[in-house]
Amino acid sequence: MRPWSWVLSVYKDARRLYRTLWSLPSFVDSPMTLPRFPLPEVDWSITLPETLEFHEQHNADVPLYMLARHELEGPSHISYGQFARACRGVPRLLGLSKEEMAARPVIAILANTDTLIYHTILLGLMLAGAIPFPISQRNTAEAVTHLIRLTSSQRLILSTNTLSKLAAEVIQDLSASDPIWSSRICEPPVLSQLYPELVRGEDVEHQEAGSEVHNGAPVFRPNVNSTCIYLHSSGSTGLPKAIPISHHEVVKYMRYPASTVFRAKGQRIQVACMELPPFHGMAFIFQLCVPLFHGASTSILYPIVKTTSDTPPTVDPDMVMQFIERTGASACFTIPAFLHAWVHNQRYINILKKLDFVEYGGGALSSTVGETLRKEGVTLRLLYGGTEFGPAAMCSARPGDEEEWEYLEIADDASPYFAPQGDGSYELQFISPPEYPMSVTNIPGVNGYATSDLVRPHPTKGHLWKLAGRIDDVIVHSSGEKTVPAPLEFIIQSSPCVLGVVVFGVGRMQPGVLIEPREEHAIDVKDHKQVAALRDLIWPTVEAANKVAPAFSKIFKEMILFTSRDKPFPRTPKLTIMKKAAWALYAEEIDDIYTNATNNYDSASSPQSWTEPDVVQWLLAQVHDLGFDLNIKPSDNLFEFGFDSLGAVILRQRITRAIQSHPDIKEKLTHATGSLSLVYSHPSVNALAKHITTVGDDAKSGAFTPIDRVAEIEGMIAKYSFEKDRHQISQQGPRTAPPSVVLITGSTGGLGSHVLERLLQEPNVDKVYTLNRPESRSTITDRHRRRFEDRGLDKQLLLSPKLVHIESHTEDPILGLAESLYEEVKNSVDLIIHIAWKMNFNQSLESFESNIRATHNLAALARASPKAGSARFIFTSSVGVAQSWDQSLGPYPERLVIDAKYASGSGYGEAKYVSERILATSGIDTASVRIGQITGSDANGAWSTSDWVPIIFQSSVTLGALPTAHGHISWLSADAVASTILDIVHYNKSLPEALNITHPNPITWETMVQHIREALSAEYAIFLPIVPFQKWFVSLAEAASRFKDTTNASRMPAIKLIDFFHSLSQGDMEESANRTSESFNQPVFATEACRSISKTLASIPPLWTDDIYKWVRYWAAKRLFAQSEQARS
Repeated sequence: MRPWSWVLSVYKDARRLYRTLWSLPSFVDSPMTLPRFPLPEVDWSITLPETLEFHEQHNADVPLYMLARHELEGPSHISYGQFARACRGVPRLLGLSKEEMAARPVIAILANTDTLIYHTILLGLMLAGAIPFPISQRNTAEAVTHLIRLTSSQRLILSTNTLSKLAAEVIQDLSASDPIWSSRICEPPVLSQLYPELVRGEDVEHQEAGSEVHNGAPVFRPNVNSTCIYLHSSGSTGLPKAIPISHHEVVKYMRYPASTVFRAKGQRIQVACMELPPFHGMAFIFQLCVPLFHGASTSILYPIVKTTSDTPPTVDPDMVMQFIERTGASACFTIPAFLHAWVHNQRYINILKKLDFVEYGGGALSSTVGETLRKEGVTLRLLYGGTEFGPAAMCSARPGDEEEWEYLEIADDASPYFAPQGDGSYELQFISPPEYPMSVTNIPGVNGYATSDLVRPHPTKGHLWKLAGRIDDVIVHSSGEKTVPAPLEFIIQSSPCVLGVVVFGVGRMQPGVLIEPREEHAIDVKDHKQVAALRDLIWPTVEAANKVAPAFSKIFKEMILFTSRDKPFPRTPKLTIMKKAAWALYAEEIDDIYTNATNNYDSASSPQSWTEPDVVQWLLAQVHDLGFDLNIKPSDNLFEFGFDSLGAVILRQRITRAIQSHPDIKEKLTHATGSLSLVYSHPSVNALAKHITTVGDDAKSGAFTPIDRVAEIEGMIAKYSFEKDRHQISQQGPRTAPPSVVLITGSTGGLGSHVLERLLQEPNVDKVYTLNRPESRSTITDRHRRRFEDRGLDKQLLLSPKLVHIESHTEDPILGLAESLYEEVKNSVDLIIHIAWKMNFNQSLESFESNIRATHNLAALARASPKAGSARFIFTSSVGVAQSWDQSLGPYPERLVIDAKYASGSGYGEAKYVSERILATSGIDTASVRIGQITGSDANGAWSTSDWVPIIFQSSVTLGALPTAHGHISWLSADAVASTILDIVHYNKSLPEALNITHPNPITWETMVQHIREALSAEYAIFLPIVPFQKWFVSLAEAASRFKDTTNASRMPAIKLIDFFHSLSQGDMEESANRTSESFNQPVFATEACRSISKTLASIPPLWTDDIYKWVRYWAAKRLFAQSEQARS
């Protein structure tokens, strides 16, 4: 025997023994203290591919990967040296030339292979100078080709056999634009090509043979600022984004505590992370970078892909736990889904608590699960990171922070910045120095990345932060309130019935939840009984979620929606639910659940009897079932316990359904539920029960008689109608000349002054009589002048000789005029425009009788005129005539509506309707024009501060919040309405009995109030949040109980209209449930006829920012906000 042969034999035996010792951890309960070995520095002196050379020189025989097998004989391993040699052979196996690699091509990887093979390909490409781009095979073909083109990838490593459908689509798409692509695609190497020793069952001999086979290209020396690898985002909001990661960034990530915790310090850490897919960013960090920089041994699955037709095993929680135990791992990196599975198995918990730590990331862990594991002795470490910025944070390892497992300590090296959001939360941002810019930035003018992740500080420990959802996940309701879905979703996810959870409600008044049941709990979503049963089963968990939610974020049982078997949640490659895609997938069902929110309840529920005590107990049960405090007593004000508008709607509907399910009392108790304000009017359970049962008892005795609004309206019409002395007035036919003598009432008002200005500008108008009530404080001339100045009108027109001011009392039969003057007016006028009307929304029909009488008297004047056949009468009616319109009949028509029930409600609207009906019996050519809300002047935004809209905003400054509402506002400026009226005046045919003047191109209330808010903040430094109208009204009602004197009332004039605003609040609540298009559940008005007559209305543009800013400037000039600001401060 040659001397050197003996030496070689001993050497081989020694190496075998050494490897056996390295495998010992698999046979002992606790990790073994391993020999110390040198590690590369983490100071940018060495890059990721260069670490392979380092380990070849210093740690060639040290195990890098522990390979978990199913067999009981224990694990195998791959050393740093074996891994390096396999990596060096990758370029040759893929057919990559040195010339090609010199250009540093991007090579995409869409491979369905083992983790060991995958990472060997990655590092092998880096060693040769290429830039690898691992792509998830869970992407669509469109997403894959998008990423390839986005990065100008030159080659694609593709598993064509095991990803056959996806591969065929990708190849077809790529070849369609470039036929050469088919020659740039190759299969990934298989196990025997890279690690023949694992296939042949030998060790040393085949490793040595392998070193000759895999002696490939020399190591590429990259520039530290050059791109190391491309990763991609999940694509949860669209197509995924390609993200370049530089070598500098890789080293920086290795300096973060989330990485350095794995650095070998006496006892080498063996971390199990076999569940991470190798294409994922976390796998790149923890399966590749951490072992190479910090020396941690990593447990992965034993490779089995020996041919191109083989596929790697599917990982499940049980398999991972078995392999953790079998490989003797000392730590574990996992995902929350696996922890949720393990927490129910005590044996698994016992294994976990023996580990040094259990690090998890990629999602949020239920507080219940986390606390259970912590109390059992499991050391949890939350990891936070992102593809764009690396593993930037983890749980604190400081003494005393052991119980703060839900909090993060952000790495100083990550240069975090906390951007305040104004609600106690902060957006986490990362800022990089100019000399080392981040590869991906999204903050204008700053080299930094805004994560969109929200964090909140620990109440006492300044170095700790807790994740609080995402900016783009925050659900902004139509009210302006914001629901953070994460806490709700985490708690609901903890139910054993639930596989996935998505909270929805963007642009809606209240959130709902879309739940994907686990397979064993899947139901037929069209079977109402199954839906109700599953809601009941999950309800305790939803109640637990509601306990941590503010009132506006609570989820009612009616708002629980379940996914169907044929439409599972769309998920990313990380199995994260794609929320926006889920919303889109279930858009129709979500629309339906809001539309039918008040019908999504088992109507079988009703009191044991309709006596007051039983009704009290039943109502309490309903309140509790809606998710509100179990401690609510019958005497408590529900709204003080967080009850809100949607709760009031649903409770009222439950009461209604309960009553309707009992035919014997249905008719007697219907009056108790007809009012939209039922719960607001009776805000405690006791008050509600008393109201319901009192009405029932009275109905039985015949004592209860509801006010018959229709009869009262018809009685008023009959009182002032011209039916009794109706005579035929011969109409003139088509008009050849416009009116020349006009009588106008209300010309000192907002609309009246604009109409007067236009009349005085008309060349064909010879005379204008203005009829206005006398006032002792000033003359009628002064009042007109002040109004014109105030509204930016041409006051020089008031000097016109055609203008005649008359002080009058129109409720008098001859208008309070001298007989001679009355005769003069009667004989000359051929157009009457009747605008004057008392503005009061709180008064009854009877209170408006003087206005109705005035309308009758003016019509009588026209009827008695010798020009009666050609005279015209324009009456400015109101959209209030439709206050009880049945919206299922469509828009309110441009004709006289004979059924008075649709006008019943406030006295203001009823009186306008009465006048319309009276004028229809007059026999003269009349048009009642129903005008919607009139806004400020075009010139300067002038809008009477006594109107309800400015009253809202003046009071809002005192209350400290602006109210938003659902739906649109069809408001017109006074200029637009005045011009439309003049267009109608000039119509050359007989006038329609009724026309509607509302904006044909409305904007949303939300848009309007946002502009109000912007104007207040930008120009007057008044910063107010936007809240739901219902919440605003509750604040107003509370203020009304505190403010007793007139000074306070002047600061908050909305108190004087509290009943009116209460009705608006209820209307807004109903509008949300019914999804009509006009704010406050007001009907839409048809305008086709009016637009055919008026060019002004037909061509008017929508209200715009400038219009709204003008209103605010005008109100501010009137010191509308001054007292309110003082009151608030």
